[in-house]
Amino acid sequence: MEIFIHIGPHKTGTTTIQHGLGLNEKVLRRNGVLVPNSGRPFPKNGGVHNLAWELVEYKSKSYHPEYGSWKDLLNELKESKEFRKAVLSSEGFCFLDVARIQKVCDWLEDYQVKIIIYVRRQDEAIQSFWVECAKNFAASPQVGSFYEWVEEYNYYISRYDYSDLISKWEAVFSQENIILRLFKPDDFKPSLFHDFLSLCDIKVDHIFLPKHTNISPGVKIIEAIRLVKNHIDFSHLDERKWNYIFKGLKNQIAAWEWDEKKVNYLDEELSLNIMARYEKGNHQVAQKYFQRENLFKEKTGKQGPVSRFTYEDFSKLEVMRIFAVVTNLLTNHGRYGKPIT
Repeated sequence: MEIFIHIGPHKTGTTTIQHGLGLNEKVLRRNGVLVPNSGRPFPKNGGVHNLAWELVEYKSKSYHPEYGSWKDLLNELKESKEFRKAVLSSEGFCFLDVARIQKVCDWLEDYQVKIIIYVRRQDEAIQSFWVECAKNFAASPQVGSFYEWVEEYNYYISRYDYSDLISKWEAVFSQENIILRLFKPDDFKPSLFHDFLSLCDIKVDHIFLPKHTNISPGVKIIEAIRLVKNHIDFSHLDERKWNYIFKGLKNQIAAWEWDEKKVNYLDEELSLNIMARYEKGNHQVAQKYFQRENLFKEKTGKQGPVSRFTYEDFSKLEVMRIFAVVTNLLTNHGRYGKPIT
């Protein structure tokens, strides 16, 4: 059996790919491709995140044995001899060090293993990652503006150091077993999921296309969420309640038809500052895997207006309306998913 381990990283279409695996599980099985049950916290999603959580030390609290362990996976693989391929996908694999990657290699020594990595321009990936931090419960307050946040990290987020990431997996599985793909959604025809299947050399007559997930909200929604996160007491909230607030506020702002400009904080100077922090590593990856000097092409054409709006630009009336919605949701007066009048 040939096993493909898709390691992400975050903000490179991982959720869409994992939804596609879950949505097409039966189709893939009929074509000899196993999407394992072991390690999947969400049965309808093909992501085997629990396997990554079992190995990633700082996320150990997320690991739950009932979702399936590596031991369960190995038993499932042994009992699935009729399959010619298996696909394991989780962006959590990006956080493994060489010692833990070696464990994976040892456990799968009886199989031919390929590692799939999508790489995206770091400036775009980091902006998208900040949006997720602003939205999600796990990234608790205080959440600075994108400009403050990226300056705090000196324009460098370690998870997007592709040279470092790739070198760890190379050290164990060797370069010949690394499949590296540039994340350029406009080039994926007919879809990202089709592209992913092609990397695994999986051919099926018909697949169900997953919806594009984790679409970034507009600027005012993001800033309203950041305003709320920075001004309410999180000690009395859990993730379920926060998601309820986020979805309710998002729907309400859409109902108000506030200006929903697409998020773009990346002016030319900021993009250059971010990309400069990865220049050496990107150059090494480009030469090694693509036999060229630059990993990513320079941005060309019109990039669209840069977002300068922050929640300090809301009017007093807008702030009052935002917190009126949140109060209504917190006291369960608002109907979930329905605009509040």
